[in-house]
Amino acid sequence: MGDSQALQPTYFIKIAQNMRWLILAMLLISYPWAGPEAMYVGGLAVAVAVYNALYYTPYIRGIKSLRILAVIICIDSLIIAAFLILTGGADSPYRPIVVFMLITAAYFYRLKGVALIILLEAAIILIVDRFSFFPSIHLDAIRYDSLLIFILLGIGFYVERLTHQDKVERDLLRQLRQRSDERRLRLLALINSLSFAIFVTDEKGGIILYNEAARIMANIKDEGQHLVFTKALPLYKRADPHRAKVNIFQEQSSVQRRRDLSTDGGENGQIDLDIDVTPVSQGDADTEYLIVCSDISQERTLEEERTEFISVASHELRTPITIVEAALGSLLRSEKTMSKSGYELLEQAHRNTIQLGGIVKDLSVLAESQNDNIPIDLGEINPSEMIASCVSDFRAQVKNKGLELNYSVEPQVPFVISTERYIREILQNY
Repeated sequence: MGDSQALQPTYFIKIAQNMRWLILAMLLISYPWAGPEAMYVGGLAVAVAVYNALYYTPYIRGIKSLRILAVIICIDSLIIAAFLILTGGADSPYRPIVVFMLITAAYFYRLKGVALIILLEAAIILIVDRFSFFPSIHLDAIRYDSLLIFILLGIGFYVERLTHQDKVERDLLRQLRQRSDERRLRLLALINSLSFAIFVTDEKGGIILYNEAARIMANIKDEGQHLVFTKALPLYKRADPHRAKVNIFQEQSSVQRRRDLSTDGGENGQIDLDIDVTPVSQGDADTEYLIVCSDISQERTLEEERTEFISVASHELRTPITIVEAALGSLLRSEKTMSKSGYELLEQAHRNTIQLGGIVKDLSVLAESQNDNIPIDLGEINPSEMIASCVSDFRAQVKNKGLELNYSVEPQVPFVISTERYIREILQNY
């Protein structure tokens, strides 16, 4: 126990503080019947009252300087000694009260104060024994009072240690609980500020925790009732015309992500969802599930509109491209009527038209595909022939700019397995 504990309130301190003020009240009440020393006793009581008012201030209680502490203890002891002398010395009826005041003073001054009071008591005993300044004060009485003081002081410190340790543990527990509550409130505030719905469920789907967005999505009105996720937020496969319910807790995967589910609600009576389900296990405890739901209805609407636009555009482009390709093919078949350079340009235009038709076809396939399942037409490709064809397509453009396009291919390059149309597009875009 050090000086830093002086400001920590305990039951012993509270009792001691109240008893010192009770002593002053008793003195003031007995003032008219105190005898010839009434004037001195009354004045002393007022002085002690003023001193006590200062004594209990945080400044006095927080003192760590040994010099200032010694001065305060001397003042306190002198006041108590004067009070004892003026009320009858060793035969004073207030002797037990004085002993208690000295005990409480020593207790409030902590360990340093106790050491100083012991020295002060020893000095008083030596002075009285040597000089006998006050005949009415008996040395045996002082020794008895000193022994009583130190016995009671030791008991008080022991009791205080027990109560203080218990109080420290209670304060620590309260602080930990308060910090835990503060962190929980901050976490809940953060979770509630998120725009997507968050559910935490037990292994059977019972909802343990949810945020504000989840409450709105599931239309939860009674927050006190026990909720089951499958009932609070029934899920259906979006493409299922029979709207059979889906239980996401039956999946055995460690982490699930579903974008093919929907639930009731929204302007059209259906909310399309993007759902992430993450199981959380803590040792031997039951598995809990963290479920994050996002409303992708608007996103899907935009995606459907984009898909429809691509489908319509590719369909409308396919007809004129087919006509141009057929016309160029007819011209190529009449090669005898044109020059060699004209034939090469016409052949290049025909080849690029075919490639453009392939791109339009890819757009159509992309618009009609589901879940990125795009069909791929695999076949053997001769890299040398493909590179030569691509160089031929751009040779005229390079020549018009005054440049020269050269390329080299290692001999015996093996064939590759891929889709020729996609590889050609990659080379041309590069």
